[in-house]
This record gives sequence, C-alpha cells and structure tokens, in this order.
Amino acid sequence: MGIISLYTSEIREFRKEEIEFLSILATQAAVAIENAQLFQKLRDYVQIFLKLAGGISSSLDIKTILQTLTEDIAKNLDVKASIGKIVG
Repeated sequence: MGIISLYTSEIREFRKEEIEFLSILATQAAVAIENAQLFQKLRDYVQIFLKLAGGISSSLDIKTILQTLTEDIAKNLDVKASIGKIVG
C-alpha cells in the first residue's frame, strides 16, 4: 500500500487523462514493489536451500542426512520441529 501526493501552486482540478496516467503509474509502482518483494523472498529461499544442501551433502549415511535435514529445516524456517521418515 502506498500513496502518491501531488502539490500545486494553485488549487486546480486534474484532467481525466492526468488521473488515468497517475493511476497507471501507481499500478506500475505497485507491481515493481511486489516484484522486488518476491525477488527478495526467492533470494532468501535460495540461501536456505544452499544451507540445507550443504548440510545433507556432508554425509553418505541416510539417517544422518535425514536428521541434519529435519534439524536445518526447523531452524531455517523458524518452526518448532520438523519430522522426516524413511519410507520403503
């Protein structure tokens, strides 16, 4: 949510075209802000992924990998716990 304020030296009414232009400009600004926020989230998730990948690649033992993965997931996603099970 944001605001664009315009100030004039004299009181006047804005033309329809000016209002439409400012509306389009505000919409584009909102899209750019949302894209920047999504990009930052993606960057954060990539960092988490790289940390997780580094942790699980440090062992060849499946139980150690699963333990490391669940601990790292809980820590990096700020959750109370994470459970992993080997199936099959």
